Amino acid sequence: MSKVAFLYTIGTTYLTAQMAKAADLVPTVPGSGNSALVAGLNGVTAVWGGGPPADPFPSLLDPNIFDAKKVFYPAAGLGMAASIDAGIQNVVNEINNLPAGQKFCLGGYSQGAAVMSGVYNELRSGSLTSRNADMIGATMFGNPRRQVDYRGSVGGTWSGSFNVPGSTTGGHGSFPATGPYARLSGCESSRWIEFAAPLDIFSSVATTGGTTLERNLGIDWVSGNDIFLGSASLQQWATYLLAGGAIAISSAIAISIGNAAQTMTDAAGTVFSWLGGNGHTTYPFVPPVGDPDNGLTAYQIALKFLTTKANEYATAPILLPPTPSSTTGAGWSTTLVTPAV
Repeated sequence: MSKVAFLYTIGTTYLTAQMAKAADLVPTVPGSGNSALVAGLNGVTAVWGGGPPADPFPSLLDPNIFDAKKVFYPAAGLGMAASIDAGIQNVVNEINNLPAGQKFCLGGYSQGAAVMSGVYNELRSGSLTSRNADMIGATMFGNPRRQVDYRGSVGGTWSGSFNVPGSTTGGHGSFPATGPYARLSGCESSRWIEFAAPLDIFSSVATTGGTTLERNLGIDWVSGNDIFLGSASLQQWATYLLAGGAIAISSAIAISIGNAAQTMTDAAGTVFSWLGGNGHTTYPFVPPVGDPDNGLTAYQIALKFLTTKANEYATAPILLPPTPSSTTGAGWSTTLVTPAV
């Protein structure tokens, strides 16, 4: 049996993603400075310094089962629409290059999850419908296109929002509900899972519920993302924020919340607080809310999910093709027949 292909798109890093190398897939020994040990399954670990290009998730997959590859794209923080479009096309190209019938899985973090959401739409109703059945599992972290209240079969027990303290439902991605980069709908629990953490301003936003101020913060932040998607330059974004008004103020508040650092403990038991991004960067180190899998982090649960899906494929019964029809004579036969002269 051939390995299951795994395609992964990283989060936002402006232009640094273009400089990332395939060596990022290789776990390294612990280093000094700002580095943390990320746990996989069965004792596998990888060191990560916090930079999205070096996201270790693909390297934590079992190489005997998966052929893992990062699919690079601009991952730009500004002019994000064009960046996402480029990422979708790059992943579409990778899938089209896979042998017919080869099974594959998808993964994405942050803007990378927005890219894979577009690929998911292509599989379901776009240019990749012929390969839809070959996609056997996908896992997303901090997805700005996350469907309202969606987690999937193993994504945890929580779907609240950063802007409504204490909420447990009503959360969704920060991208708009409509348009070319709209939040997802109709996700399939059996093969598409999402992880959304409290205080993650990109995947955990509410536009209903809460007080008027809390609700408006979410509504304005989503509107800010809409402008952000069409923003072409840092100067335009800065002008937008400095312009004042409800959307600009709410966006500034959300960005301030989202930039905060969290204190976390890595797989070696080291406590650190140098990684910014607040809830958006917790997935490699912290279990989902409710601790649905006995202390496993979001990364570990995702690895377990993908491995299970791959093993289901590997152990699936082999179905013989139909024998020739007595009426049409068409089909395959498992019986050797002397060829016609």
